[in-house]
Amino acid sequence: MLRHNEMRITMTRTLVALMFGIVLSVGIEFPTVAEVVVGDGVKILEQKYHTPLTKDALVAALRDNLPVVRGAAAARLAFSKEKDTVPSILAALAIESSPSIKILFASSAAELGAQEGFAALRGMCRDSGWSSIDRMQAANMMIGLENEDCLADVLNVLRSHDNNDAVNDAANMAISILLQHQHIPAEELPAIRGLAQVFLRSENHAIRAGASDLLEKYGDSLSAEHLRGALAVEQDEAVRKAMVAALRALETKPVASPGEEK
Repeated sequence: MLRHNEMRITMTRTLVALMFGIVLSVGIEFPTVAEVVVGDGVKILEQKYHTPLTKDALVAALRDNLPVVRGAAAARLAFSKEKDTVPSILAALAIESSPSIKILFASSAAELGAQEGFAALRGMCRDSGWSSIDRMQAANMMIGLENEDCLADVLNVLRSHDNNDAVNDAANMAISILLQHQHIPAEELPAIRGLAQVFLRSENHAIRAGASDLLEKYGDSLSAEHLRGALAVEQDEAVRKAMVAALRALETKPVASPGEEK
């Protein structure tokens, strides 16, 4: 399931790249927004926009005219653990219009321990007025902060996926986030398996591979039958490898006792 760890890195990197207008280097997993900008963000603040890294200057930069500066300032404050700046970050969040910067503000506040930051991210996950991609970016930040409160919203994005879509970034993101969950309620497992079994027939090869990963992690003996059927007709070599790996994992799983979810 390495490719979905890589996708998570890409998702976080994409959000920050959209904000900064840059491409970040590959190879390091950034679990929180502050760590994402500590390298490139410092260069942007100090070298490109001549913003000092003092606490007072960063707080002032939360109201800068440029979104890139606002977002980088919040993340730098979080990285520096400036907990007394939470009210300033939340005040900036309240008037922010850019979804990407709102996510960064809320994530920075949450990283500094503010429950208001987590609450804001939960609201973003659930906001039907936001694009599915923005909602999944918020859910991804929640997972980076070891919070799984956006699970229902992740599942809703997956339920809305059209298997005939050759490209569906939001669904790919949702699969990646779901694979990072550590505490899926047992009552949700049948729904996840059902979705994954449907996704094995998606037009999107990445979603078919992701469905295999979901069944590898959350599947049961019936899931193995679906995987064998999908493998018999799969043409993409990378997807075939994912399906074979999932089947091997399922074959070595302990058999659950009656009434017990695996």
